[in-house]
Amino acid sequence: MNRSFYLLFFILWLPYFGVAQAEPGIDTQFKQITYTGKIVGAETQEPLPFAQINHIYKFTDKDSLIVRNFIADKDGKFEFQSPRVTNNRIEVICLGYKIHTRILSEAGNQIRNNITGMIEVDLNKQHPQIYNQVDLGILKLTPDVQQLDEVVVKARIKLFEMSGDTLMVFPKNIKQFEGEMLADILKRLPNFYVDKQGDIYVDGKKIERAMLNNKHIFGEDVRTMVTSIMAKEAGLIKVYDEIDEISEILQGKGFARKRKVMNVITFKDFDMFKGGEVHLESGRYADKETDVKQQTMHHASGKIGQYATNFRIAVEGNTTETALPQRKQETGAGINAEVSTSDLLKLIGFNYNYDKNDQEQESRTEQFYFPTAYFDSQIAERSNNNQQNKNMHKFGLAGKYVKKSVFSLTGSYSGDVGNASSQSQVASNLIKDGEQLSFLQQIRECNGRNDKHSMMVDMTKSLKELGSIQLNLSGNMDQKSEEGVREDTSYSEGLAEKQIFNTFKKNPYYKMDAKLTFQKNLKKFAVGCYSLISYG
Repeated sequence: MNRSFYLLFFILWLPYFGVAQAEPGIDTQFKQITYTGKIVGAETQEPLPFAQINHIYKFTDKDSLIVRNFIADKDGKFEFQSPRVTNNRIEVICLGYKIHTRILSEAGNQIRNNITGMIEVDLNKQHPQIYNQVDLGILKLTPDVQQLDEVVVKARIKLFEMSGDTLMVFPKNIKQFEGEMLADILKRLPNFYVDKQGDIYVDGKKIERAMLNNKHIFGEDVRTMVTSIMAKEAGLIKVYDEIDEISEILQGKGFARKRKVMNVITFKDFDMFKGGEVHLESGRYADKETDVKQQTMHHASGKIGQYATNFRIAVEGNTTETALPQRKQETGAGINAEVSTSDLLKLIGFNYNYDKNDQEQESRTEQFYFPTAYFDSQIAERSNNNQQNKNMHKFGLAGKYVKKSVFSLTGSYSGDVGNASSQSQVASNLIKDGEQLSFLQQIRECNGRNDKHSMMVDMTKSLKELGSIQLNLSGNMDQKSEEGVREDTSYSEGLAEKQIFNTFKKNPYYKMDAKLTFQKNLKKFAVGCYSLISYG
């Protein structure tokens, strides 16, 4: 009787056990909740563009508070994702309005099950219903105005402002520390993101062109500008879209691609700017591929340059060294120069880089055999040494000529010329009772050369009402040659041999492409056709 009762009890509650076990295995897409909403003024009911949303939460009561920043769009709408936590809220901040605090509903964080009965549940069809999107609706902000003897007091720090289609950022209203560069405060701005390479993104779109006081001093080298300008020198940052000139010729204004531009206005004017950056790094790290658990590492890199409206030149270099037994050295140096018009529609640039890479890996093993009835001692040794050396010269030339909305001609050439050599040495030794029984040594040397050349010419012409035409010519040449020598020495046989084991030279690889494209822009879409000829 008791067994039947427990069995019935287990069957009735089995669905709930299944639900409890299913919760930890929720798919990753349900671990985040998407919150949406719109911010308006309580009195005017008009949208409040670019209001700041601070998302504040913590996972457990013992954790520290986490604050994330977001910015509403020009219509006051916002959307952001939150981890599935129960302790979170938002604070909406807008100039001239009181801070609006909203506790995020925990209903969106809960998992609800469509179980209506215990007996009728079909476990194979039971799925938890997860609310992973919550609309917070319209958030109304109250004006923050206090009247003192007919004096209106508004206490708000202006961080963002929208002027037409231009986003205005005021760096002086961001807390700064002594010695900070412009890139440092950009990392703390909501909706701004700076990646590891130093590229800057606003609302997910990459900044492609830099301007300083309405001048193209840094050209398209955005990273150098934000790492060279002191934060305290920046008074205003403008971010806006501009039409890509070549895309406008090919696709027309209505279809042309737009790129993000950052224009930094400083407290003093610059006709020429000298700047750069230096990075030094040193430490120890673990390497599982070697017998030594830790190796030392030293790294240094830097870039200095002189920048003007029509002329830019920069010199850069880097060096990296790691310690034995797996020694590695890398050295590089380069120079980049560019001459252009003030609007960057005509330019010519040159670059040269030299890279040197040396690697050495060394290993040694020993095996000891204890005395037996046949010998007192025996030792087997084996050593391995590999070395690689590479030298590479890279150079390039590029030019651009653009006549707005009519014609563009761009071209580039790049070449890589390099030498590579490698040497490996393997030795084994067998000693018995102090007498050398055998010795084998194998040495291999290999030398190679690799030449690569490539070129590109692109011409785009507007045909006005008829559309546009684009001609693209590109070519590549790749030539490799390699020669190797192997030397074997065997003590036990009393022989020493040397022979060439591999010598070859590859024929050059050529490829030429010619592509002609015609495109016609209609009201809502574009149609086009192209022909491609390849030879190689």
